[in-house]
Amino acid sequence: MASTALDAPATDYQARLLLAALDAPQRRIPSDAKPRTLTIMRLRQWVRPVPRERSGSSIPSNVRHWTLTHHGVTTANRTRTARLA
Repeated sequence: MASTALDAPATDYQARLLLAALDAPQRRIPSDAKPRTLTIMRLRQWVRPVPRERSGSSIPSNVRHWTLTHHGVTTANRTRTARLA
């Protein structure tokens, strides 16, 4: 099982998502992110879901997109610094 520690190191894939979100408008995670990865990142408090607006349509998921939390921004900055070193 994945570690839920806030200071756990990001995998290469997670780091790519974090850095892409750090550079994206509104700190959004790319839409091609794998659901299992998003679950792990949510447990580590790096991302949070932004729910869809309630409508009459039947939407399979109520998550519109994922965005970075302040822990996610900290981890992304730490990852960027490590890659530059």
